[in-house]
Amino acid sequence: MRKLGHLIKLTTGFPFKSEGFSQSEGDIRLLRGVNVSPGQLRWDAVVRWSGRDRQLFSEFELLLGDVVLGMDRPIIRSGIRVASVTEADVPSLLLQRVARIRPREDLDERLLLLILAGQGFRDYLTPIFTGISVPHFSPEQIRSFLIALPPLPEQSAIIERLDEATTDIAGAINSLLYGVVLALLCSCIGRSF
Repeated sequence: MRKLGHLIKLTTGFPFKSEGFSQSEGDIRLLRGVNVSPGQLRWDAVVRWSGRDRQLFSEFELLLGDVVLGMDRPIIRSGIRVASVTEADVPSLLLQRVARIRPREDLDERLLLLILAGQGFRDYLTPIFTGISVPHFSPEQIRSFLIALPPLPEQSAIIERLDEATTDIAGAINSLLYGVVLALLCSCIGRSF
């Protein structure tokens, strides 16, 4: 068992002032908690910061493969607000109350994402929330989470097996949905004649 804090580099975002927010497409996006959904980043509610200042805030820049975690109201009905940064999400800068988590060399980033999205992390978070109206937690609470860490080759094997299993499940769901849609179409066509 290892503390997560020994396996990651965690950075929380910069407190950019709302007076400096921009809506200009040429400026750099700011990743806020509202943009972090379970499993993906959403950019439908975007604020930006002047691109001229990008170098000043380079320590808060997101990179492909970073894992981000919303620290205010982190658990919603559809899961934990944690996602991996993709090519579509960069360039962007990290705003306060969002954690950027980069795994060190002995932790696979894909396994990190699964751990943070899992029931064990949810069970750990729920009793330690602070805040009355908006539950939240601290970087230190993230770092204190204990995980069982297999060697890297075993981590890769776990990820590959999970990918296979979820691909099979997704295929079965798509087949079922196709059958339902086809049955509905046939039913509607039969009624119209």
